[in-house]
Amino acid sequence: MDDVLRKRLSTEECENYDRYDRRASLAGHFVVWPAIMGLISYYGGKPFSPLICLAIVAVAFPVMVTMGNRAKKLRLIAENRYGAIMSSATREGSEQ
Repeated sequence: MDDVLRKRLSTEECENYDRYDRRASLAGHFVVWPAIMGLISYYGGKPFSPLICLAIVAVAFPVMVTMGNRAKKLRLIAENRYGAIMSSATREGSEQ
């Protein structure tokens, strides 16, 4: 998130945004790499390994989406606050 938007959030909201963003990023790694390994194992003829990789992806994907959505909501709050400040500054400038 840009510093301009980060300034519009409280300290607690910034900490929550960072936490959710980190969790989504970490869960994303647990989606991508096991999926790649599962495909390699599947085409390599190993019957059990793709199932393990699929189970890891099945657990990590909803976590990634949930955390990403929570971070997105906080970013939208910051954008709305910034937009309100900019529109009020524009109105004040046009009234003068």
